[in-house]
Amino acid sequence: MQVTDRYGTAQAMAWDRIHPRLTTRSAWIDHDGELPIIEGTLIRLTVDHLPGGGAPLPVRLWSSKTGMITGEVNLWWQAFLRRLDLEHTFVS
Repeated sequence: MQVTDRYGTAQAMAWDRIHPRLTTRSAWIDHDGELPIIEGTLIRLTVDHLPGGGAPLPVRLWSSKTGMITGEVNLWWQAFLRRLDLEHTFVS
């Protein structure tokens, strides 16, 4: 749990060696045979509030990196929030 300037208290939970359910669509459309199992880390991020005043929903982030320690999980969600801030700074 960490207090942020723009989002209030941010809390992350992480689960290691989780894998998404792959389907034979998009990137796997030409794949023959059984689909691979790609393990990774699932991070669930919750915040107190959004900068614009909207109601925040939990965000789920997935990384193909396994065996993350607490510092790495924190780096991932902080990078996500930073990217989100940057993407919403410039309006086209």
